[in-house]
Amino acid sequence: MRSPDNSKLPSRSSGRWVSMSRPGNKIRASLFQVHSIAGLVLALLLALIALTGSVMSFEDEIVEHLN
Repeated sequence: MRSPDNSKLPSRSSGRWVSMSRPGNKIRASLFQVHSIAGLVLALLLALIALTGSVMSFEDEIVEHLN
C-alpha cells in the first residue's frame, strides 16, 4: 500500500496550501503594496491639508496668543 501524497495539504505552521500557487499572486501582492503606499502618501497629504486649514482658521487667535 502506498502512502498518501501530503504535498497538497496545508502545512501546520502557516495553514496555507504548500504546493498550490495561483498565477495572480504576484500581481495581487504588487497591487497590495502599491495600494498601501498610495494610502500612506494620501493620508500624510490629507493630514497636512487639515493642519494648514486649522492654522488658517485660527490664525487670529494664534497671532494674538503669540504677541
